[in-house]
Amino acid sequence: MMFIFTRTELLSVSRQILVFIGFIVYATLLTANDSPSLQALSTSAVQNGWKAFEEDKNPDEALIHFNHAILLDERSGKAYFAAGYVNQAKGEFDTAFDFYSQSLKYQPDYPSTHMNMGLIMLRKGKMDESLRLFERARSLAPGNGKIYANLAMWYYMNKRYAEAWSAVKDARSRQARVNPRLLEALEQQLPEPEPALPDR
Repeated sequence: MMFIFTRTELLSVSRQILVFIGFIVYATLLTANDSPSLQALSTSAVQNGWKAFEEDKNPDEALIHFNHAILLDERSGKAYFAAGYVNQAKGEFDTAFDFYSQSLKYQPDYPSTHMNMGLIMLRKGKMDESLRLFERARSLAPGNGKIYANLAMWYYMNKRYAEAWSAVKDARSRQARVNPRLLEALEQQLPEPEPALPDR
């Protein structure tokens, strides 16, 4: 079987291979005493990956950088998280969950990791595990409104509508956006409670 690549595709593949080889050669030349340099290079690779993802809108290139970062520093929780995030954005949920799990080994108290893993479990219908992850995220970052917005979704899906409205209130008080479709669906099940009047 023959594969025919366009010139643009060949240049893209060649560039990725050269970048990969460059990282490997550099890492190989460094000695054990130079571990801070490896970590610095790993951090730079993570930064380049986020640039590729957020500015260049190129998730595949971003993943190349994040994988390089992991090769250079296998204890980089930030690199594992970044790879998990991009895979989740691409819809590769199992792969994303695996990267997040690795990330927790090196930065166990990072709330966004727990929250994003909770979202994946929610998508899979694993409600108990999802709630545990959301609640862990909330305990680590009680000021993060996104966590409450996701908890509101969890409560809605489990028909705990009053608690869903409470989570919506908590999210709003922290300036977090709540999905309008969730609010509409929740309103159909249980109208939003009226705010209490002050005592007179």
